[in-house]
Amino acid sequence: MELNKPYWYNDQNEPWVFYRGAEYLLAKQPFPWEGVNLACMMMGAHLLSVHSKEELRFIRERMGKLSLGSTDWWIGLSTDLVREEFSWSDESAVDYQNWAEGSSHDAPVKQKQCVTMSSISGQWSAGECGGLHAHVCKRRTVSVVEIPREPHYIGGCPERWLYFGHKCLLLHLPNSSEEGKSWRDAQSICSSFQGTLVAIQDEIEQAYITMLLQGGTVGVWIGLRDEDTMKWTNGKPVSYTNWSPVEPKN
Repeated sequence: MELNKPYWYNDQNEPWVFYRGAEYLLAKQPFPWEGVNLACMMMGAHLLSVHSKEELRFIRERMGKLSLGSTDWWIGLSTDLVREEFSWSDESAVDYQNWAEGSSHDAPVKQKQCVTMSSISGQWSAGECGGLHAHVCKRRTVSVVEIPREPHYIGGCPERWLYFGHKCLLLHLPNSSEEGKSWRDAQSICSSFQGTLVAIQDEIEQAYITMLLQGGTVGVWIGLRDEDTMKWTNGKPVSYTNWSPVEPKN
């Protein structure tokens, strides 16, 4: 589902925090590294790169406020079999490091490795990229003014909703197909939240939603409908589709 009007608007709850020329978003929902890397890119950002002890302290303090006990958060450092060294996903210089004692970052690389940061110590550890962790996005503030793809409301999403690409998404998965709703009933439920069934705008948003559905056994409704021509229920043009190979496209 996708909110059209943010009835939850709160100008004191901006999800991004500012520090020395950059904005940071700390998201507690646990996902694999590749998925959160895409999520950050969708918002014009990258997974966190750290370039000073002061920046590390700033992020660690905010991680601590959001974490219950010691938790690990994905950052943008990774390596694979092609690259011999760790590099940041935003392609910035690796000019500061804070590895935990005994970290495997110096071991020979046998598969892609991604890096987490401890919410307690701020130290980094390398490991498999498929683990589920919270993450931090970072984007540089710029002076170029652009017309955003979506209205950028200042505020946060309601509880259980996921913030992604200037949208709030709510995923409802029934336990079985028998417990599911018809398309019209699903759209009616979305309308009760002042929203619509989701309109998927591009392949990055598609990848994010696919990641949310990972492991599910039932399909979910989206907001595309056929009224002489295919239309999204929120009125947006159909600029991206991802039809099944056996699905008619006209």
